[in-house]
Amino acid sequence: MTSNSVYMKFLSICDDGFVHTNQVGKILNVNKAVSDLTGRSSEELTSSGIKILFERPLFDEIIDILKYGSDGDIEAVRYGELRLKKGPPRYVEIFINCTEDDDGKFYWLQIKNKSFRKEIEQKLRERDLMLETIFESLPFDFWINDNENKTYMQNSFSKALWGDVKGRHPDEVADNENVVEYWLETTEKALKGEVVSGEISYIVDGRTKYFKNIIAPIHDEDRIFGILGMNIDITDLKEALNARDMLLKEIHHRVKNNLQMIISIINLESSHPCCDEGAGILADIISRIEAVSLIHEKLYATDSNNLVHSADYLRELIDHLVSNITTADIQVVFELEDVVLAIDRVLVLGLITNELVTNAVKYAFTSPSGNILFVTLEEKDDEITVVIADNGPGLPDGFDLESVRSLGFRMINVLAEQLGGGVEMKNAPEGFSVFIRFPLK
Repeated sequence: MTSNSVYMKFLSICDDGFVHTNQVGKILNVNKAVSDLTGRSSEELTSSGIKILFERPLFDEIIDILKYGSDGDIEAVRYGELRLKKGPPRYVEIFINCTEDDDGKFYWLQIKNKSFRKEIEQKLRERDLMLETIFESLPFDFWINDNENKTYMQNSFSKALWGDVKGRHPDEVADNENVVEYWLETTEKALKGEVVSGEISYIVDGRTKYFKNIIAPIHDEDRIFGILGMNIDITDLKEALNARDMLLKEIHHRVKNNLQMIISIINLESSHPCCDEGAGILADIISRIEAVSLIHEKLYATDSNNLVHSADYLRELIDHLVSNITTADIQVVFELEDVVLAIDRVLVLGLITNELVTNAVKYAFTSPSGNILFVTLEEKDDEITVVIADNGPGLPDGFDLESVRSLGFRMINVLAEQLGGGVEMKNAPEGFSVFIRFPLK
């Protein structure tokens, strides 16, 4: 068996294509892989030259290399496209060998299919281009740090804010110790797998600016190989909300002042001799207005513009009523859960409480001492229960609660219905209790 035959026997089992050719590019033999790569039979290939495999200028380059091999051994590598019988060409790597054995000059081409690799590289380039486009289109500071917490990438917004900080650690970026401390704390948490979100302020061009800061880990299955972060400028939103809060506080303050002015006018009117008969009615009106005024005072004094801590409100309202309606010694026992209610709901609850406490103070306590008023508020299963009870003598025997037609009792029932709840009254030999139940929201 000649050396040539030995070569071709060995190469027939290889995955790479091997083409045995002469110095001018005539194909003498091919292995099976060449037929598989090109879709051409060995007979079709051996009856042709290598021009059937390669187009110019790659064909011309290979021919020139084969010619140089006549002066000695030579090896070369080229990249290009392999022509197929059908379909688009394949991207290949070509090893060109010109050597000599006992039978003389030996010329062959080794063809490695690189199409798959090129497709992957192309897809990676396309993916990188898409990511870069998305990255740059984000209208806020966005960056990526590696697992050593050094900046790996940053977009234009980030560079405008901090400069080009690629390869730098957080403590090398800012001078403000508080900012650096916050960065180190949040990035270290993210490198341990935690998503961290918060607000932070920076001085930018001499102005305090506020940002929503989000730091998140980048996972590869169970491994964290980096973190991404973003600073979203919320300065305009923050300033708008602050302005709104100031405006609402001012509104609550003015409403409270206007209600106090109305109370003053009613007080002046009730002091007139001709109003003696209606003094009690005017006093009830004043107490109801004061219940509303107190809510606006609470809202003005807190950061919330729509929510009221009901426990604080009821305690202050009832203490005010007891001290202003009577001089009798009344002990108020509070058991109040701190339930936060919207202004419209706590307003209705305040008016109900005003009526019940006023009635208790006026009619339940007949002795100058030993009087106890019990006030409880609790929330359970999204239902609020308020109980106002006294240790007075209770209602007389035979008294029919259903027959009561006073404005105060009618108001209590109407207001309870507004809350989506109801009122239950219980009489006892020593005391009278009222239960108000309504949904939390």
